[in-house]
Amino acid sequence: ARFCTLRSWLSQWSIDDSRADATLSSKSITVPFLAIENTADDGAPAAHMHEVYGACASADKHYVTVKGANHYYAGQPELLDEASGATLAFLGSRYVLRDWVQGKFGERLRAIDDGLAKDGAFYLFTLRLIPLFPFFVVNLLMGLTRIRTWTYYCVSQLGMLAATIVFVNAGTQISRIESTAGLLSPALIGSFVALGLFPWAARLLIAAIKRNRAGQAEI
Repeated sequence: ARFCTLRSWLSQWSIDDSRADATLSSKSITVPFLAIENTADDGAPAAHMHEVYGACASADKHYVTVKGANHYYAGQPELLDEASGATLAFLGSRYVLRDWVQGKFGERLRAIDDGLAKDGAFYLFTLRLIPLFPFFVVNLLMGLTRIRTWTYYCVSQLGMLAATIVFVNAGTQISRIESTAGLLSPALIGSFVALGLFPWAARLLIAAIKRNRAGQAEI
């Protein structure tokens, strides 16, 4: 605002008189809460955002980090888009689309909730590695869970990496075909074999990890 009263100015900026205590106020927040940290912010230290996030009483809270963003995203339209996108996705899944998603995918949502309760982020990893549900369904339903946004992003990228490599390799080999003889090239055949074996290899990997986790739990 261009103008403010002395009382309002002191309420916001006075160290002794201000009632604008984000950490204290966040203790009374019980609705879904999204915290966005700009790593190059020269106006609000990262430690402050961590403190506010930790004090927030909401059971449904998420922390998003925008790397390299300054306080007002000055000269950084792409980072502003990133922060805006994270905010819109958060609001959309929890308010705009919540009832529709729960009504349409209620059974799958319960399955995902049970999986996250049992295995945590490892369950998301298995969904990305072995797609039991379509990706867009996983994206929608994860927005209704309590998994942290950064955890969701990192685990999703890791889980999809292997499949991405296999599919990109197959696409690359197909694009190199110049004649019918190329259909029998060892590289192309190997790519299709890898496509066929990947789901089985992924299942074996998941089973091995689960056995290892079970063994550690018994110890």
